[in-house]
Amino acid sequence: GELCEDGNEVAGDGCSPTCEPEPKSAKAKACPGQTVHVWSEPIEFAGSTTALSNGNKSTCGGTSARDAVYSVVAHRGGTLHVETLNATFDVVMYARAAPCATGKELACASLFKGEGGEKMDIAVATGDTIYVFVDGFKTGAGEFALSMEIN
Repeated sequence: GELCEDGNEVAGDGCSPTCEPEPKSAKAKACPGQTVHVWSEPIEFAGSTTALSNGNKSTCGGTSARDAVYSVVAHRGGTLHVETLNATFDVVMYARAAPCATGKELACASLFKGEGGEKMDIAVATGDTIYVFVDGFKTGAGEFALSMEIN
């Protein structure tokens, strides 16, 4: 399946002409975020919080750092595994149910200290939309890769 589908083949709108999430998309700057479709196969794409703003926080951090938000659509039930890879900053990652800005926190990860990655596993049903936030510890911001799959 496609990772994102916005009904057109215009570059620069968050979803590339080949239906891949575009790195550093402006749509990731605020709720409801950049839409990402997840099936069984792992997907991976680049992102950055550097040019974004601080609009969200979680129970495990992200109070003062810039954050990216992704609206993740589950196309099968199971466990959604989300992982940040090759981050250039200390990542705080969390997930919420709808509504994006105020929904119940489903998971929160801020265990790894320094550059690197965080991992979360969230139960999903077919058709669920959850909101995944990539945030920073203290005022941390930078580049990252995000990997998602449903097992």
